[in-house]
Amino acid sequence: MITCIHSLLRWFICGLVEYARLGLDNGEEFHIIDLNADFSLCSTYPPYIVVPWCMSEKEIRRVAQFRSRGRLQAIVWKHPGNSAHISRCAQPCVGLKGNRCTEDELMVSALKRPNQKTMFILDSRPKANAVANSLRGGGYELKGNYKDIELEFNNIANIHAIRNSLLGVTRACANPPSDLAAFQSEIDASRWFEHMRLILISAQRVVEIVDKQHESVLVHCSDGYVRRASRCAHAEKDARWRLTHRSVAWLNRYGVVVVVSHRIASHRIDGIVRVRQCRWPSYCWIRITARSKASLY
Repeated sequence: MITCIHSLLRWFICGLVEYARLGLDNGEEFHIIDLNADFSLCSTYPPYIVVPWCMSEKEIRRVAQFRSRGRLQAIVWKHPGNSAHISRCAQPCVGLKGNRCTEDELMVSALKRPNQKTMFILDSRPKANAVANSLRGGGYELKGNYKDIELEFNNIANIHAIRNSLLGVTRACANPPSDLAAFQSEIDASRWFEHMRLILISAQRVVEIVDKQHESVLVHCSDGYVRRASRCAHAEKDARWRLTHRSVAWLNRYGVVVVVSHRIASHRIDGIVRVRQCRWPSYCWIRITARSKASLY
């Protein structure tokens, strides 16, 4: 019980400290709210969330109701030079009927910088998957409803495909064949590098928008468990990346998969991360023992 209370207090304090370090507590464009202090707004978000200053408490609650699993648009990173920011959320609950939420449309518009004409929305999924999610009450932002948006689909596979791909790499590395060509064939069959390539391309697109174009961007997929965090962690040019299992960055020189994201936007890990080198030094695999109640952001 004492351990749980200590972890919760640390969660609260570290979140605020991290927001301050990132410059998200300036109170000019956005502010920190505590509507989720009891996790009633979103059970998988941290107690404190950064949102645009113009959004009222009532509007924020409506937005949370319209986004999948209550994962409303939350600002998680600000560029230290030009102040453009990255926001993350889950898919809107548009459905087949094309449901609308005025508050959600206002929130997306409020995420733009003062002189920003177009709000970039990067959807991690292939468009076909996003359309299919409409059958289950999800979907994506319709340009007819959201003003001045540029919606891009990044074609990243879902968590199940990524997991199966990683299992393929794991099997190949755990029992590598004596022939290097056969080993490489097994790795290629897993499509692991294909998935990593798409994630890195998407992350590079976020960097281009925020760092080169000096404009803010909104990133989401279906529920926002893996794909969204993967891209954001890569795109955030921050020297203090946290070791978690939420996104993957290759350090090819050492053959190690490093999984990084921010402490305040990570999945709680009650376990350890084990890295085992196989016989071919350019590859490795990670086994993660985790027990989680909620994934943050």
